[in-house]
Amino acid sequence: MKEQYLENHRLRYPNLPEAARVAPRYSDKTANGLTRCIIDYIKISGGQAYRINSQGQYDPKLKRWRYSGMKKGLPDIQAVIDGQYIGIEVKIGSDRQSEYQKSVQEEIESSGGLYFLARNYNHFKIWYDAIISKKGEKGKKSLETTYPETEQGCQETKKQASGLPG
Repeated sequence: MKEQYLENHRLRYPNLPEAARVAPRYSDKTANGLTRCIIDYIKISGGQAYRINSQGQYDPKLKRWRYSGMKKGLPDIQAVIDGQYIGIEVKIGSDRQSEYQKSVQEEIESSGGLYFLARNYNHFKIWYDAIISKKGEKGKKSLETTYPETEQGCQETKKQASGLPG
């Protein structure tokens, strides 16, 4: 992931000296880390992706939480790839989808969008690359994968891309 980021950065900013380039540290061990990996990968691949924050905010003046106004259950990441809407819910460890999230997943899929429940970067990347390779094909609205989940995520993909042994 880091090398992909740097390669994309070189293309976007060809006049920037190599010593001035700094790539983010990628890890899929936390929800924030996995979200960053996914969003950057989609953007590097030519799509658009945005993190959706539906959490309320604490108002110290009122001394209470204010609702965000967002619909409950929206996916953590909303993306568009080649005109196709994709909602991605990020779950780490024992986190599970809420009933609201399951309902939104059903709404997205029934209206022609794709939905993915991401637990690690490798699982997401395999699913995403399958979507990209099938673009233009009609078929299932949600691909189900049975790939084993790993905790190494971004690091493992980086090793595979660089040809280093696992």
